[in-house]
Amino acid sequence: MILRTMGLGIALSVPSNLRSRFLPKPASKGSLTLRGFLQKYPASSDIQEITSSLLARSAQALKASKAALLVSPKNGNFPSLLYDHGVIQTLDDEELWDQPLVSWLALQDRSLGASQVETLPQWKEMSSLLNPFFRNLNSRIYGPLHSRGVLIGLLILGPKTCGKEYSSQEIQILDTICCLVATQLENGRLARQLESQFDALALAEEKVIRTTKLASLGHLVTEVAHEISNSLQSLYHLIYTMSGQDLDKEARRSLELVASEVAQSKLMMQELLSFARISESERQKQDVHRLLESVLQLIKLHPNANAVEIRLSFQEDPLLAKVSAEQLKQVFYNIVSNAFDAMATGGVLLVRTSREGGSIAIEFSDTGPGVPEELRERIFEPFYTTKASGKGTGLGLSISQDIVARHGGCIEINGGVGEGTSVIINLPTIAGSEETNSKRQEKTAHR
Repeated sequence: MILRTMGLGIALSVPSNLRSRFLPKPASKGSLTLRGFLQKYPASSDIQEITSSLLARSAQALKASKAALLVSPKNGNFPSLLYDHGVIQTLDDEELWDQPLVSWLALQDRSLGASQVETLPQWKEMSSLLNPFFRNLNSRIYGPLHSRGVLIGLLILGPKTCGKEYSSQEIQILDTICCLVATQLENGRLARQLESQFDALALAEEKVIRTTKLASLGHLVTEVAHEISNSLQSLYHLIYTMSGQDLDKEARRSLELVASEVAQSKLMMQELLSFARISESERQKQDVHRLLESVLQLIKLHPNANAVEIRLSFQEDPLLAKVSAEQLKQVFYNIVSNAFDAMATGGVLLVRTSREGGSIAIEFSDTGPGVPEELRERIFEPFYTTKASGKGTGLGLSISQDIVARHGGCIEINGGVGEGTSVIINLPTIAGSEETNSKRQEKTAHR
């Protein structure tokens, strides 16, 4: 090698032993292949994008025309994929994993060429049970993906684009690629798990904050509502006394108006007190139909009762559930009253009941204006109401949701603007309740 210095034409010869020690060596084919694999890692948290990138880079690094990345169903977050001449497809066939060949490869600690696998004594038996997918892929190298000693996936390469067989060096390169792919899959799984735990922690923190706020608010509400209720009760007695006196038509009409407002205020105070302290009252076997009939009889006193038509579609058999009759009637009344409020100009309320397995469904469907989707997310929040000021406390549905949840059920609201509103309550039947209680007792016993 000749070095020219400062343009003076001085030539120096570097001995070969020094050249090998101090001058940069040309990159080997293997290092160039791995460098190509490691480049362009997607800056994304999308599982489909990450997995697709891993498969495409693996195939391109070793110039494979086809390749497949099979992921264990136990790692369900990640899809299995097929790479075919640059096009990636998702594989939905879980039977690919249930192959004797896959079970055998799970015990291997390195990548193997097809020629090595097909000379095994057990190959004949494995090939007879082989899924056609592996034959169509024309598998040439099998690379097991291990994480913590467990097979989490399989990287399979089909023929090279040039038609040649893979060299022993390329099989070794696939070994390294398999380690990198397994690490990235495991990192992705852990990232998703951590993200899920963060979400659960955020929800738990939000619940604690909400519970603390509601506890403080409940204490304040109880004191205020109690004092106001006492005053309203005195006022109500005074009105009752005055109603027995000889009054002219105008005075009696005014007295009735005052009585109506006092009654409305007392109802609001009762809602506030119910919100502040929902007790675990005694539950007994009740026929849900009888409770509904009782509420529908009471709702006839509603100001909009003459404008709303009630239609019933009850299941023929009695719907028996172990519930607190008074609390469940309160839930039904809140829902029916809201429906009547929403149909001031007239409409239809359909009350439907059914039984599915160990669950009872009670559905209230009205023909009112409906609830916008963005409001449905907040409709169970305490003190949130869509009614005009002074027409409601915003506690009815919040109390109802709490009562239903305490009975082991759930409540949901469907329907959009112009579609009416459908409120569905699901409660366990007596058999379902006993099964739930049995599981709770069993879980407590294990603790």
